[in-house]
Amino acid sequence: RMGEVGPEPKKDPNTELLEQLRAELRHLEGPSDEDVQAAKAAGGAMKAVEGGAGSEEARFPKLKGISASRELPFFTRAEVAKHTAGSEPYMILHNKVYDLKPLLGSHPGGDEILLSRAGTDATKEFELF
Repeated sequence: RMGEVGPEPKKDPNTELLEQLRAELRHLEGPSDEDVQAAKAAGGAMKAVEGGAGSEEARFPKLKGISASRELPFFTRAEVAKHTAGSEPYMILHNKVYDLKPLLGSHPGGDEILLSRAGTDATKEFELF
């Protein structure tokens, strides 16, 4: 016979708020040096896994022809948030930072939609289309 589940222990609202603020700060500060090194190490391991049906290459075949000629920089969300102007607009999509300047003037939705989301993570909005 299964036992009954007891009630959730009460949490201190101040402790919850502090945990939420710490998580938000980590989110804004971006990855630590250790996280960056771990991501770079995992990137090499992920190459063996890429190419499956759910992979980014399978979902976005045009990305296959795009490759970096050098190691790409890491940006924190705070750094991306500074790039909202028309001279250097950046956007985050799927945890990757994109410079929107080459798209200005040729985006099907117009420049206004790009510039309205510049400096932010627009993954959710991007997935709607």
